[in-house]
Amino acid sequence: MVRFNVDLSRPILCLALDEGSLEGNLKLAEQAAGEVDMLKINDDSVDDAGLRACVEPFLQFRLPFWVDMKMLKGARTMGERATSAAKLGASFINAYALAERLLKGPVDALVGTETGLLGLTVPTHFGEAYCQLVFRRSLPDSVRFLSEIAMVQSLDGLILPPTTLSAVEDIDTIKATPAIRSDWSEKKANDQESSATPAEAVLGGSKILIVGSPIRKYPDGPAAGARRIKEEMLEAFERRGA
Repeated sequence: MVRFNVDLSRPILCLALDEGSLEGNLKLAEQAAGEVDMLKINDDSVDDAGLRACVEPFLQFRLPFWVDMKMLKGARTMGERATSAAKLGASFINAYALAERLLKGPVDALVGTETGLLGLTVPTHFGEAYCQLVFRRSLPDSVRFLSEIAMVQSLDGLILPPTTLSAVEDIDTIKATPAIRSDWSEKKANDQESSATPAEAVLGGSKILIVGSPIRKYPDGPAAGARRIKEEMLEAFERRGA
């Protein structure tokens, strides 16, 4: 049984380190570390040494972290990557639910560790048109379809667009949502297709809210942006429990 090394008794704020350089991500993490609950570290390398080089600089912040692997490889390769991440102390890694039976590789590799495996359903950069083209289903139905695959393969949770949380409300598992945008957040023409406010995500059942640009670009600095988002999250959590 996986024992996660992060407290999920209430929603947590995960900072997406999406700057274009290691130096930029280290600076962002340093600025916001006191106000966030977890770091999401992108993994663009393919070997153990590369993964260690990717992760180790962020261990100084002593925060739980999630290695954003987005794996869609063979079972053995994904298992090896999962083992490497677990040795580094990752709280979570992720893989595409589309990998289906190949997910047995990382699932088996993580048995007895404190690292959880989350299934990525539909990335938030895609929307209804993509799902109809690729899955011949609506966006919510596609998320449901992929979520059921992830659960059959014994994954520990789901990554899904926050607008589709209602499609899986009856599935009792960890739900992580990217594309969190407060009402005050800057909107871009190429922004996520499926976004929601922190309150909407929490009220919908999300336990891990992944936030990048609203924190990174906050006028008063990343720490202030993280505090503001966390206030919105916790207010919604209190309402949800009322």
